[in-house]
Amino acid sequence: MEIPGVTARGPNAPLGPTEAGRDSAPVTEEAIQPPPEAVRLEMRKMELEAEIANAGGAVMNPTGNEAILVGQPSREAIEALKAGLLDETAPTTETDPTENSAQ
Repeated sequence: MEIPGVTARGPNAPLGPTEAGRDSAPVTEEAIQPPPEAVRLEMRKMELEAEIANAGGAVMNPTGNEAILVGQPSREAIEALKAGLLDETAPTTETDPTENSAQ
């Protein structure tokens, strides 16, 4: 079936970049390993801080242009905040969820 304006891959076409479009640097084993524990902890901390900052508000839906309402933060986020594990100041967030962040 052909759809105008859509290019379909052949059944034997490579899934990744071809040799002509390939980066000159080979992928190293280190590049595909999970991040170190300190990085993972910082990422989780940022997630919990965002839960606290966004609680009860509206945020942009990552799959569309509409805003979604955010409920209460998780128990883990509240306990981490009470224990002083999270930063007191929240990261900068969008103030108008109806505004397109790509502008």
